[in-house]
Amino acid sequence: MENWEWEFDSTNPGCPKRKVEWNQDPAPGVSIQPGKSREWGSPEGVSSPQAKLANTESSLREKAKDFGTVRRSYESIARHNEAESSRLERQVRWEFEKLHKFLREEARRKQELIQGKTEQLAEESRSLLQEAGQLQVDLKEGDCTFLMAHKNRKRRIACTAEEPEAVPSGMLLDVAKYLGSLQYNVWKKMLDTITAVPFSLDPNSAAGWLEVSEDLSSVTNRSYKLSVENPERFTSAPCILGSRGFSEGFHTWEADLGGLTNWRECRASNAARSEAAPGKLRRVRVEPDCAEGELSSYDADLRSHVYTFHEKFGGILFPCFYVGGPQGTPRPGTLRICPLRVRIHEDIPD
Repeated sequence: MENWEWEFDSTNPGCPKRKVEWNQDPAPGVSIQPGKSREWGSPEGVSSPQAKLANTESSLREKAKDFGTVRRSYESIARHNEAESSRLERQVRWEFEKLHKFLREEARRKQELIQGKTEQLAEESRSLLQEAGQLQVDLKEGDCTFLMAHKNRKRRIACTAEEPEAVPSGMLLDVAKYLGSLQYNVWKKMLDTITAVPFSLDPNSAAGWLEVSEDLSSVTNRSYKLSVENPERFTSAPCILGSRGFSEGFHTWEADLGGLTNWRECRASNAARSEAAPGKLRRVRVEPDCAEGELSSYDADLRSHVYTFHEKFGGILFPCFYVGGPQGTPRPGTLRICPLRVRIHEDIPD
């Protein structure tokens, strides 16, 4: 009789380490030694059906968790988009309200002018009627009394007998001014109130530390706030992208650092800062030249060159800003995209 045993360890939790003893007879029958408990398992490299099912169950549960995570991300994005839609609707309504304000102000000025003229004419009309009534009374007086008061009467009549001022031009609302090239003409009148920037900041890419202004032109590093997860958002550094990308030509913009000392000038997702950059830089001008493969920065106040990166840019170049937290100051600094100087050039097309 030949006695032998197997001992193996399965990686499946449903198939732990087991010890099995066999007692094999040379005869055709097989008997197991009595009095010993036996557990059955599979040799190394062989999986039982139960183990396979357990693995499949575990895999399906993990996949279900992944699907649930993605589903919750979509639900979060849907809530975020709904809130953003309401905010944008309010913003657009406010912008149009500024346009309406011009028309209301014009109507108010016209109305005040007309009301003033109407009150003046009514007062002069009452004065004339009063004088006419007095003359009617004077005509009933005796000749002597009439002649004695005639000199004063002539002077009084001369002061009230002036012709009424004709209605001046421009009293009607200028319909052509408001309806002829409406948007363009109103836009020209609003140039003093319009702030135009070369590009807006993209709030969908802002890391959780960053707070973007309502007009999307400035950003501040504050305490971390949980944001909607999306592929565009920075998660490991306080960075934000510009909303506009460049793939050709020469471009320029300026950024007011607002007292920031912990900042970086970035290209796409690769941050870089010149070691020679002055520490007290207040406003930086950035000039990417896509054709030449250059990205230059300047001190906009001193008009001095800071640094130039030389690299052929592939694809679209997006402005990227690293906005560090406050260092030694209680108030965080704000990075702001400087507005453009807007000029209008009108010309007849060829």
